[in-house]
Amino acid sequence: MSNYVSPSVSGTGARTLHISLHAWFRAATGERQMPRKIWATSNIDWKKEYAYWGWLRAQLPDEGVDKAFPDEASCLSRLIEVRWKGEIACPQCAAENPFNVSARELWQCRQCDHQFSATSGTLLDNSKLPLKTWFVAAEHIIQNSPHFSKHKMPPIAEFQKRVGTHRNTAGRLRRKIYDELRNNGNQGFLGQLVLTNQLNPPEDIDFGSPDFYAWQKNSP
Repeated sequence: MSNYVSPSVSGTGARTLHISLHAWFRAATGERQMPRKIWATSNIDWKKEYAYWGWLRAQLPDEGVDKAFPDEASCLSRLIEVRWKGEIACPQCAAENPFNVSARELWQCRQCDHQFSATSGTLLDNSKLPLKTWFVAAEHIIQNSPHFSKHKMPPIAEFQKRVGTHRNTAGRLRRKIYDELRNNGNQGFLGQLVLTNQLNPPEDIDFGSPDFYAWQKNSP
């Protein structure tokens, strides 16, 4: 039987060993982070992403959203125009010509008595943020996407500064708007609000195809 006794490590020696092991672990895992990041972004068709967001950018107002929609009234007018094409209708029964409940910025259906707002049933429903904030946020995402990261969204710090909200609110808003613009394929409802220069490819051209890129390159 061996008489060897393992020495204990305590005090300053234990702390030094702990720091050394921790530093080694961070260095070892840090070396593996870059391949994981590259792998996360390598599955993305970046050519298609740039084509899509470039197509959206080409449809933004020439003068910018701030000038195209300078206040809440102009944003509301645009929302009503896009949603109802000028003829407000009840979202519950589709009856037209509701009367205005001016004190609450609502309409009430003359047929079924349902009360609704311009945002009822849309992405903006029940939001406490001004309409202008949604418009500006959508423009910022369109102008700065895709971002080279696994989520492809613009950096949160820049987005928060642009929209002027709390960071948590900005984070939720960024994700919601990005998904609306990117995943619906047809620009989403919010895209229809801020994209005033409609630019649609011919029906026989598939998005992301070589013909689409050729059409996009030759579009004004």
